[in-house]
Amino acid sequence: MFSGSVLIVDDSRAVQLVVSNYLREAGVVDIQTAASVEAATRIILTAKPSILLAIVDVSLATALSGLALLASIRATEKVQKLPVVIMTGRHTSETASRSKDLDADGYLLKPFGPEAIACVVRDHLARCGPEEAAGTMDDKRAPLQVSGRAARR
Repeated sequence: MFSGSVLIVDDSRAVQLVVSNYLREAGVVDIQTAASVEAATRIILTAKPSILLAIVDVSLATALSGLALLASIRATEKVQKLPVVIMTGRHTSETASRSKDLDADGYLLKPFGPEAIACVVRDHLARCGPEEAAGTMDDKRAPLQVSGRAARR
């Protein structure tokens, strides 16, 4: 069981519901959703440290992208260590490279199944453990690797 909140940032309500269901199957009980960078930023800044993982879509309908949110998180001292997994349905080497440069903790290619989400949650807990989930993770990160449908640090 994952004792913490996972934030899903995607402008598609259908994707939010599917990913939420996959997270529940993986043992996550507390799930929050946002459809924009602005809404996600409000949630992250007010709910931290209860948000232990963010899964963020690259392409959002708003002017700011998921990568802009990731850059903002990494530039904000209060939340810069929050693990962020980027998801996209339009994989390009530029998107993967930019995600890596911004220190994304993972990279999911849509469509993905429940096993990819379970892997993300297990990987996060294995790297930092439930008691350290909100703390620093720099020493436990490995290079971002894209393979198959999920990429891990």
